[in-house]
Amino acid sequence: MSKTKKDKFRTRSTRKGVAIRGYDSVAYFTEGTPTRGSAEFTHRWADAEWRFASAEHRDQFAANPEAYAPQFGGNCSVGAATGHRINGSPKRWRIEDNGRLYFDKDIFAYALHRPLTPRIHRKAAAVRGERSAPATHTTSATAA
Repeated sequence: MSKTKKDKFRTRSTRKGVAIRGYDSVAYFTEGTPTRGSAEFTHRWADAEWRFASAEHRDQFAANPEAYAPQFGGNCSVGAATGHRINGSPKRWRIEDNGRLYFDKDIFAYALHRPLTPRIHRKAAAVRGERSAPATHTTSATAA
């Protein structure tokens, strides 16, 4: 994959350079809910400042950021699967069976995510520069 295609899905950040609108990406995995991070607990990665609810979450992220960062840099997974860069919402999320965090733009994209799961997983793997395994449709966590 060319560098420009990878760059298309670079980490989304606010104008102040804060990733995923200041939400704690580790909390999706540990708390099972979107949780605001604090400016007190930050880590710089992928040209953005990532915020966390605790020092423990910050340290977990710092040890393995790719395991906790949302796919497509926080862009909408359905948009990315169709080749478009659209802001994803930290409140419309899911962790798929592949252990990866995905954001969707809104409830409509969230509803489309399930039928597009294999395509989304293939696209995410290509963006990461990996070869993807066949994906399942089952999610391990969801949010309304």
